[in-house]
Amino acid sequence: MAKPDTATSRTTSAIIKKEPDDSTLDHLGECQDFSIEAVGWGIQNGLSPSAIARYLERWPASRVKHELCQTIKGVYRIKHPILFYAVERNSPEIVRILCRAGADPSQATQPLGLPVLAYCIFSAEYELCDTTDCLFALLAMGADP
Repeated sequence: MAKPDTATSRTTSAIIKKEPDDSTLDHLGECQDFSIEAVGWGIQNGLSPSAIARYLERWPASRVKHELCQTIKGVYRIKHPILFYAVERNSPEIVRILCRAGADPSQATQPLGLPVLAYCIFSAEYELCDTTDCLFALLAMGADP
């Protein structure tokens, strides 16, 4: 999955000149408003689950929930739910953090309609890794089988 192609992502990249670490999202939270693209960037760049959780907790829960149900424009005009980034990273802990904050575990890509649960299963084959824990996390958080 490609990195989000948005103005916020470009701003995020411009602010970050060094190798990202867990304090990067804290710094972004001080410099700019909440951004779902920043969350996706943090997941893709290997920031810890606690850094992702801290960033989400910094903002009003209603705002975070609304934004987590949006999609991030990727390549080929396909819009991916934020949970796709957590599944791609194979992090059940981030899946649970995002779902507890309001991400919909049954959300699908637009316009293709690929559910995150199916993406998790396909990722196991494509990435040749065991995504069982992510699959269980999605089901436990209410993904529609």
